[in-house]
Amino acid sequence: MTDELFRKIIDDLADMNYTNGIALFSNNEPFLDERIIDFHRYANEKLSRAIFHLYTNGSLLTFDKFLALMPYLDKLIIDNYNDDKEINTPELRRIYMNTCKLMKR
Repeated sequence: MTDELFRKIIDDLADMNYTNGIALFSNNEPFLDERIIDFHRYANEKLSRAIFHLYTNGSLLTFDKFLALMPYLDKLIIDNYNDDKEINTPELRRIYMNTCKLMKR
């Protein structure tokens, strides 16, 4: 999708005062698109009352991307795809450990 089309869709939703749930990416891995954080930033500015969520397998999610994205999300779902319930990557472990620490405060 072009940047222009994305902005038009978000702007149209803003004109309609959209306030429900929105997932900017629902198939494959959202972090394959390098614009995903910028898209969330733009959409969140235009649709501040919408509920944003994102699904990822976490394979390309870094701690820095996590920190950059979280101000624009209400919910982040990471499907670790691990039957043993172990966290697959050091980056996901770091995200998990730091998120748990933040939630305890």
